[in-house]
Amino acid sequence: MRTSQKPAKSSVRWVIVLLAALAAGIAATDRAILGIAMPTISDDLQLDAAAVGILLSVFAVSTAVLQIPAGMLVDKIGPRASLAGSAALWSIATMFTGVARGFEQMFASRVLLGIGMAPQQQACAKSVGEWVPRRERGLASGIYDTGGAVGAAIAFPVAAGLIAALGWRYAFVIVGGVGLIWAAVWCLYYRSPQRHRAVSAAELEYIMSDRPQAEADEPDAKSSVRGLLRHRTVWGLVIGFLCRGFTNYFFVTWYPTFLVDEYGFGLLELATVAAIPLVLGLIATLIGGWFTDELVRRGYSLTFSRKLTILIGVVSTAFIAPAAFTSNVVVALILLSVAQAGSSFSSGALWSLPVDLAPHPGSIGTLGGIQNCALWIGAFVSPLAVGFILSATGTFVAPLLVAGGTAVFALLAFLFVVGEIAPLPVAPLPAAADAHRDV
Repeated sequence: MRTSQKPAKSSVRWVIVLLAALAAGIAATDRAILGIAMPTISDDLQLDAAAVGILLSVFAVSTAVLQIPAGMLVDKIGPRASLAGSAALWSIATMFTGVARGFEQMFASRVLLGIGMAPQQQACAKSVGEWVPRRERGLASGIYDTGGAVGAAIAFPVAAGLIAALGWRYAFVIVGGVGLIWAAVWCLYYRSPQRHRAVSAAELEYIMSDRPQAEADEPDAKSSVRGLLRHRTVWGLVIGFLCRGFTNYFFVTWYPTFLVDEYGFGLLELATVAAIPLVLGLIATLIGGWFTDELVRRGYSLTFSRKLTILIGVVSTAFIAPAAFTSNVVVALILLSVAQAGSSFSSGALWSLPVDLAPHPGSIGTLGGIQNCALWIGAFVSPLAVGFILSATGTFVAPLLVAGGTAVFALLAFLFVVGEIAPLPVAPLPAAADAHRDV
């Protein structure tokens, strides 16, 4: 029987993708708001640079520790329950931050935020894996990752406006309440394609049209963490995402303080100027997701399509380093915008990798957990390192140079350690055979 390649009559899969994008946006806002509010909070609570670095880092370490268990949980209970529960917990943590009275309570709220957000990325990837055919997964992954860019960009003007109008405490409570509403909507709307009442037969056929045979033969099969870590490609993901987390998390945490300290921006100026790289990153995410899928549609291999997109993006990310050597705010913003846009350009391809590489659908969350664990280890180290280096040197030169250097290491890992972009072998292979398979 021939499979239709035409767009289906219903488009429920894109509603799911947009809801996942909204979740990513809310999560990014809840992560970013502390960095935006930190100049005000540090004055209010009398926090020094080292304490600020700890608070900006503790979220990342708490979520990093739970990434692999969270991915296994997503595989076990599915994206509906895991993402709804995740959003509810991180939203409560955000609201709790608004009532914190000192370093200890602020610390506890950030730990809870990390616990709540641990399953978010894997659950989004799992929902894309369930709902989107392979030929559209780059764009779909780019769209839901764009939600994160939108959230981070919106966080600057919205959070800054709320802080200026109502104070930082009310800002956290309001932003946290939005996440609770989203969690209820997701829980009510999300179902698998086979069980969703709104999906048409034509769309369901289209969704299932290009699944690998393993997905059809063994839809519930899983792979162990140990089995996945036997593959060199998985270690390439670990190295690449660890470096990516270090570079990217500078924008989420210390970037607002960088603009305030180096260029003297006030809160309302920060709300507009600081959002420029994030808005450009949003556009780049969509272009990159379209680009990697377009290469696949034109007949290029999945390996070439994903790696070329990653190459373009990660090379551009390294432009964060030259920003250390300019006193011109316009030049600095251009360089940082190129870096942020480059990182975003590669996002669709990068977040497609757990779905592209998982031996079974039941392993997508676990593989995503391994990948994200590395990402959040880098995210943990980044603000902590910046805080202590800043305390020691008094300038942002060294942190920006280190961030650019880690982008280069990420590029080497994605190009030369990650092998063929195809489902990993189901059974663990001997070391020699595994090395040959991933070359």
